[in-house]
Amino acid sequence: NHDLQGVKSYFNLDPENLYVLGTVVVDYRGFRVTAQSIIPGILERDQEQSVVYGSIDFGKTVVATDKYQQLLKTPAQQLKLLPHKVKNANNDSIVTLYSSVESKGIIGNDGRHYILDLLRTFPPDVHYLADGEVNEISKQNGFPRSHPHKFCCLRQELLEAFVE
Repeated sequence: NHDLQGVKSYFNLDPENLYVLGTVVVDYRGFRVTAQSIIPGILERDQEQSVVYGSIDFGKTVVATDKYQQLLKTPAQQLKLLPHKVKNANNDSIVTLYSSVESKGIIGNDGRHYILDLLRTFPPDVHYLADGEVNEISKQNGFPRSHPHKFCCLRQELLEAFVE
């Protein structure tokens, strides 16, 4: 569901020259499946060579081309997401990202720039992270609380209401 929310957010912004995958969530006989379209040419290449933005090894190696940074800067501002710096574990270089490190940028054989894996588009709600740091008032009110979902994130509407 979070991936679908991220896809919808970028799709609704309709950023110029940045594309998302066709995505659908299907509930069938008690199972939930997310299905996505395939980037043209992705099956013909090695995954490591395909990703030109983000990380495929959980943040150990992070890449960000100037083109992707340019394409993601405006949507990040519109979504109230701040750029952040990530340190590469392999060579200690610093990379600026406008999305989560798990998001990936891939250029398809059709020449289009795609952004995918948008599960963590919006920030996590620290009140529901087991090891989240919260202020004293939140601690007095019983936070952080355990939650049956592994990942709780803030809704886009909340960010729009409280971020200027």
